[in-house]
Amino acid sequence: MKSELFEAVSNLGILPLISLGDEKAAAPLADALAEGVVTPGFNAELVRHCREKQIPVVPGCVTAAEILSGIDCGLSVFKFFPAESCGGIEALTLLHGPFPGCSFIPTGGMTQDNIGSYLAKPFIAACGGSFMAPAADVVAGCAGAVIDGSTRDSNYLINMNFPTFCRFRNPIEGLGRSVIVDYMIPIYVNGIDGMIRVEPGDFIFGDNDGVVIVPKAETVRVLEQAEA
Repeated sequence: MKSELFEAVSNLGILPLISLGDEKAAAPLADALAEGVVTPGFNAELVRHCREKQIPVVPGCVTAAEILSGIDCGLSVFKFFPAESCGGIEALTLLHGPFPGCSFIPTGGMTQDNIGSYLAKPFIAACGGSFMAPAADVVAGCAGAVIDGSTRDSNYLINMNFPTFCRFRNPIEGLGRSVIVDYMIPIYVNGIDGMIRVEPGDFIFGDNDGVVIVPKAETVRVLEQAEA
């Protein structure tokens, strides 16, 4: 059951929001992509709005008072963030005592080394962490990633043999700081000679020296010349 919950939460289109103003501004995006809302903290107005609109919502709660407020709104599943900084599995075990009907989704500080101790507890519905993204990409059939920005967990990516190219490394996790707005569309990235347009189906070659984009229509010709 837990693995099914974990898979279901992992595959949801989740929209991270902070306030009701965010939800209203993001309404078109939510209708198109999101199947639920996750918040870093507890915002009663936003939670009630989501409940009225029948939008699944998982607010961040780290205190008994916040959990009680969530229960008053009809909720029983809460995000626990940042988990490790707020006491980790020990704190969650204590909170579970007075709230046996509640489940938690800890995020923040999750690693391959500690996630097992969380998932072993019956009151943990799922766990979240940016380190999981490459694993999900591999399962989805991705061969690698090119990021016009930063990444983290470099050793983990290397051990997974998941080629990742980025501009710099950053210790801050990306969970809750980005939203998928579309896919399989042309995008623009910064290149050596300015902005480069990348189309779906273009050939991307990367090594330790950098990344080269070959337009789909030119792929065969370029490969033939490279092998000549």
